[in-house]
Amino acid sequence: MESLAVYRELVAGKRSTNIYFTEQNFPHDHMPGISPVSYFTPIPELGNSIKLLFDNYYVSEWDSSF
Repeated sequence: MESLAVYRELVAGKRSTNIYFTEQNFPHDHMPGISPVSYFTPIPELGNSIKLLFDNYYVSEWDSSF
């Protein structure tokens, strides 16, 4: 539960000022006849300063590494 407080500190009360996206890795054909899909991760910028990566299991500052 300690980590929830850290995430709340990063996000709560902040205003979204921009949104970035990681590079798309595509195409992935999963089923014949259905258009290929591409995947990317949205990176919101909060308060004109901090960019956050929202992953499946954690929230962290984005370091532009991908």
